[in-house]
Amino acid sequence: MIFYTSGTGNTRWVANEYGRLTGDTVIAIDNELKANNLLRYDSAPYVFVMPVHAWGPALLMMRFIRRAEFAQGEARCIFVCGDMCGDADKIVAKALKTKGVTVAGNYSVQMPNTYILLKGFGIDSQELAKAKLQAAPERVAAICRAITDGAELPEPYVRGGMPGLKTGLVYRLFARLAVKRVLFRSTDPCTRCGLCASVCPTGNITLRDGHPQWGADCVQCLACIHRCPHRAIEYGTVSEGAGRYCHPALRNAMK
Repeated sequence: MIFYTSGTGNTRWVANEYGRLTGDTVIAIDNELKANNLLRYDSAPYVFVMPVHAWGPALLMMRFIRRAEFAQGEARCIFVCGDMCGDADKIVAKALKTKGVTVAGNYSVQMPNTYILLKGFGIDSQELAKAKLQAAPERVAAICRAITDGAELPEPYVRGGMPGLKTGLVYRLFARLAVKRVLFRSTDPCTRCGLCASVCPTGNITLRDGHPQWGADCVQCLACIHRCPHRAIEYGTVSEGAGRYCHPALRNAMK
């Protein structure tokens, strides 16, 4: 059983690719949370696939783990990052332990960067994004072999330098403060198509006279700003001029 959340399609592709290789069931936790049903899962072992945000696990995945109940057993975690993961694995392992689930392995997959809400950050160049996307299938296949067959995988999890500082300070601040600074806004090119509201994993975007309005339950997945087909969403002024990105499979599905 594979659980995932994804804003720009990178993590969705990784989860679906892993599911294709293993035949396991792939579950989008966004839909599970929105259904507001009893979240009970009895088919261990589990695989959790999640983006890394500010060197920590995606907030929506943490929300899902806190709400759900799992049969005792083992799990593997696959972290989808632009470059490195910090101590995201430790946070997830601690949360799963309270649910009776033991993490038996952590892995990471580099995919194109998507964070554009701070100066100094941005999407990758076309060349770098292409290189990461080309390397991803073999990386996922190698992780699959490591999990299912015990094959050796050099550097399964890329922690990076100063993980304690990055995760312990930056991620903690991100989780407490950044997501409450809802600076998203629609601009003149908005055609009132409503896509931003439909892709928001928390239902945080409502439409007023067809124009999006953001509430206070943003988890900064960046689905709205990256997937807007008309580049009609900005985050204050910091995102002006920044690139946009979504996974090619997601772009093709939108056509």
